[in-house]
Amino acid sequence: MYSPVGELLVRWQDWHLGGRRDIGGRLGQGTSGDARLYGTAPCSASWRLLLEGWFLVVSTVLIMVYAVGVWHFHFLLNEQKGISWSGEKQSMLHVYESAMTALFFAALGWALWSRNPINLGAVLGGFMLSGFDWLWCSRGFWNATVAPSLMMIPGIHVLGQQYPISICFLWVASKCYGQISRSLGKLHFPVIFVAAAALDLAIEVLCVSRLGVWTYHQSPRYLFHGVPWSNTWLLGGLLTASYYGLARVQKWAAIPKDTGLALNNENTWKGVLLSAGTILTSAFLLGVLQLFWWSATHPWIESGRQF
Repeated sequence: MYSPVGELLVRWQDWHLGGRRDIGGRLGQGTSGDARLYGTAPCSASWRLLLEGWFLVVSTVLIMVYAVGVWHFHFLLNEQKGISWSGEKQSMLHVYESAMTALFFAALGWALWSRNPINLGAVLGGFMLSGFDWLWCSRGFWNATVAPSLMMIPGIHVLGQQYPISICFLWVASKCYGQISRSLGKLHFPVIFVAAAALDLAIEVLCVSRLGVWTYHQSPRYLFHGVPWSNTWLLGGLLTASYYGLARVQKWAAIPKDTGLALNNENTWKGVLLSAGTILTSAFLLGVLQLFWWSATHPWIESGRQF
């Protein structure tokens, strides 16, 4: 999902300057030719981007407040009823499912509202990573199992294994390039990579150790609070590669800024497929490299999975 926050700062500055700036930061005075191709916009677009940014921020905050509120309500209710931690954990799983579902549809709704094929492709590409996740949970990769009480995808039941809908929604990639590159300079890549690895680790520790959404069946020496520490370079690398790739798709694909979303528009399909493909290609390449790590370490323990 393309986040407008970074570019929003640039557009806001453009509005004050009365000029125009493209996504790479160059100032221009027109909306034709090369300037139009790489994303310049009149000052009125600053207001639209500002509204988009506020929409995304406010909707995310409201969803977080909703999730915390529901969890707190369940906690107090269960405490009064004397429900054990297992019952409380079940309530937290329901809150997790609700929050992930709401976040996904908020991201999808924003992508459609923005009428930007790159935004839509990024959301769909993140969603399609669930196919990789299904394969990566196998005995020869993560050797992971999910909480059986989660709502599963209907019709998928392979050798005793199912896949929860909510984890599909968790795989939503995001990017924010804009001012970050200019601010960090040569430290751009290492800072982004470390931040991405830390972000993934924090989210997974919460989902694994606190909520019990899924469990990795590996030797304790390969785990950090229940999460394989090798995920720092696998999933941290995936977030980093998606961040860089999505920031450049519009330039690589030469898609006009005002392409919009139309089934009969070739640029629409180009934007959706290239942005989704950027994420999926990164997942494939990093997944193949990770196989060498598994071959060298063999970290697995018995999980009860048949594959």
